[in-house]
Amino acid sequence: MKIRIIVYVDGFNLYYSLRNNYPHLKQPDVLRLVENMLGEKYDIVSVKFYTARVTGQAARAAQKRYLDKLEAQEKVEVHDEGRFAPTIKEGILLTGDEHYKSLLQKFPKFIREFKLLRGLKLPHTLRFRIRVEKKTDVTLASHLVRDAFLGAFDIAAIITDDADFTEAIRVVRGVVKNGKNLPVWLLSPTLGKDGKCDPTYDLKQVVSRIIHITESDFEKAQVSHKKRGKK
Repeated sequence: MKIRIIVYVDGFNLYYSLRNNYPHLKQPDVLRLVENMLGEKYDIVSVKFYTARVTGQAARAAQKRYLDKLEAQEKVEVHDEGRFAPTIKEGILLTGDEHYKSLLQKFPKFIREFKLLRGLKLPHTLRFRIRVEKKTDVTLASHLVRDAFLGAFDIAAIITDDADFTEAIRVVRGVVKNGKNLPVWLLSPTLGKDGKCDPTYDLKQVVSRIIHITESDFEKAQVSHKKRGKK
């Protein structure tokens, strides 16, 4: 009997990992990716992909095409209930006066030499508006814990490098089945400065196994234009 495994994908964490490390490999077919990596020993019950719909007409259309291709596959579930909420943050500008001075150089000479600018101390603390992703992480963590207690898998695997999932993984690892704790694997897309697999420290402490997703893995699993339809 094959070992049942459910894969949980933190969509935006995966996106940013690819953008930072392999920008030419932006649209992985996550089902093919895990099939290639895990082999025939495992029965992939489902691949659950968690994300939020982006804003901007062009970006939203591109994201929809990608998610539609994923969800057209029998074993892929797309959960896009997340949303982006605007919020105002305060931060310290680490570059300080030097940053402002470089901007002032772009002004006409008579403004730069205006006496009020001489010796002016400019603020280092700025307020800025950003959009923050909401609900996605909570939904993934909740489904992971629920599936563990329902006995939906023998092994859970999560594609992320977000330490916010640490406690949810710890809870799942505490579930006992057939006298053993449920294993949770980390499929890590993250590279350190040395180019080697370098997942978040907190995640390293709670998962039972770490598997690095390599550039070659992503290359072999880019979204295909051929349909892999649901049965």
